[in-house]
Amino acid sequence: MSELSNACRPPKFSERQLAVAHTWASHFKIDGPKRDTFIDHYLRSTRFTRCWCVSAQVPGRESPVTILRLGDLVQLYDGVSIRAKKVKAIDRMPKRKPAEQSALRLARYLLLPHISWPLQPQMTSFCDTARSVARQLACDDLGAFGKAWDIDGHRHNRYFGPRTAYYLTQIGAALKAFLAALDQPRLFAIRSANCPSAELYNWLSQGNSERRHQALRSQPILVPLLVLCEDDDWPIGSRSFDKGPAQLQASLRCYHPSDTTLAEALLGTAVDAGLPLVPLLAWVLGAPAASIRFLGSVRPNCAGTALSLIKREGRGWGWLGLLVGAQLGNRRPQNRRDWRAVHELYNSVPYNAAGAIDWPRLLAGTPTVWDDPRWPGIRATLTDVRELLSAVCDDSPSAQWAAKGLDYFLGRSSYAQIARLVHDFHQAMTTAREFADSQGPLRETDSHTSWPPLLTESRTFDCPNGLQVVELVCPADLMSEHLALGHCIDNYDYRAYSGACRLFSVRESGRALASAELVLPLERPGKSALAQRQTRSPGELQVVQLRGRLNRAIAGDEPAGVAFDCFMTALRHGRLTVTLDWPDVSHTMSRFAKDAWRMHYRRFLVEWLTHRFGLAEPVARLAYTA
Repeated sequence: MSELSNACRPPKFSERQLAVAHTWASHFKIDGPKRDTFIDHYLRSTRFTRCWCVSAQVPGRESPVTILRLGDLVQLYDGVSIRAKKVKAIDRMPKRKPAEQSALRLARYLLLPHISWPLQPQMTSFCDTARSVARQLACDDLGAFGKAWDIDGHRHNRYFGPRTAYYLTQIGAALKAFLAALDQPRLFAIRSANCPSAELYNWLSQGNSERRHQALRSQPILVPLLVLCEDDDWPIGSRSFDKGPAQLQASLRCYHPSDTTLAEALLGTAVDAGLPLVPLLAWVLGAPAASIRFLGSVRPNCAGTALSLIKREGRGWGWLGLLVGAQLGNRRPQNRRDWRAVHELYNSVPYNAAGAIDWPRLLAGTPTVWDDPRWPGIRATLTDVRELLSAVCDDSPSAQWAAKGLDYFLGRSSYAQIARLVHDFHQAMTTAREFADSQGPLRETDSHTSWPPLLTESRTFDCPNGLQVVELVCPADLMSEHLALGHCIDNYDYRAYSGACRLFSVRESGRALASAELVLPLERPGKSALAQRQTRSPGELQVVQLRGRLNRAIAGDEPAGVAFDCFMTALRHGRLTVTLDWPDVSHTMSRFAKDAWRMHYRRFLVEWLTHRFGLAEPVARLAYTA
């Protein structure tokens, strides 16, 4: 009887462990009967890290099977490829490293063909996913309280700081053991390209491994970009397959998204067959062969690694900035600073206008040195091309005609010509607003009706250098900013009401120094818009423009630039309470409800553009009669 009672007795914990558990119970203000439940769960949960790695030799297989558990994630390496999935109750995954026989049974189970592996495996602990797993482990230690509460990690950083750091250490140790079981030449190859991705590792493991290693060495940026790119985001579609190399036609005819990927059916097949890589990539990317050869000689640390480009631009867009820099002739970037300037220049142009621009012609007459102080102003002017595009974003024949003229102009103009157009357009916007207001004037109540703000607790953020960042939340705020700085921020009320942006003012003792516009990334097609909105984070906020008086671009080392950079750092790190749900509330405004004001505003600008390009005489001559 005594032996049975000893077996059922709960494990003993030291006084120090009990003291730590009581500390966290007091921190989260858990009292009464729930306190004992919390402490019991915390002590039992922290007995095991739930991060381990084990190898097992399954009979009948040449290579041992390696299993890695990281919290709720499990990875499997079968000697060829790496796979990952979520841990389910049916898996009966042990919390601590299993013994030899248990590991063998687990390996046999995970090798069953009906097991699906939908997740992306982890190859490093220096990533957002690893930090998310570590925080989830720390949250799981809280039991039902961690699941029931929407715990603010910054508010409770006393707990989450050390616990997350501890679990990150455990994740790193388990990953180190897992990576030691991989094929070391392949692991070295992906690390040499600064692309620690399991997708790239698996691609190297298939087909002719030697030739695939050679392809990766010759194009350490473009090859990983295409391997990691989803089929829907590839720069070519199935309609262009018949223009590809003859040796690939059989593979492309058999291609189906449910059976294989383009990275294997096209790139992998071509590399395995020994086809020249430069002509192939030139066809796939629609770029000159000279640009492809140049990018093959660029170090990933300078131009940007595949993973960094994908994180910044998104899958399917990572190579666009590279191709712009590669076609600039004697302006080609030579170091990391130059490439950063090229990427900033490319990102300053709206995506739907970038394809129409002839970049060598555009940059004619601009500084030849990428660190020239005039570049911030040039990027700011190109950013304003977005306003030109939004003015012709309409289905009317006149707007479509003006859009064609704008595309033609952008594709054949230098920066000086575009700058003159943007300058004239800013003046036309003021006249267009006056005309639209004359048709549907702004009511006094409307001018103080706010749109849902970004900052939920306080509109003002105090910066360390003594400046303040104030959110602008109504047309009256925008008009005050317009009168203070003399730029066109008063035209942004419709964009703010429709949820397209949020606007801020950098001030010194109440005096406006600069205005800023923040936007969220565009929703990707083919993915649930609701799911994308629910997974948004402050780190995704993008600064479209930061302008001073008369639309002057604010440099990063100016006091206003330093203050706004401090504000964005606090915003992206979650130190400010924000809401990223920006609904379209324009229909609640009397002058926007029936789109009458917007129709008059756009009609004026469309006719102004049409006349500016000399395409036709304005039908209603609004631009000269308002």
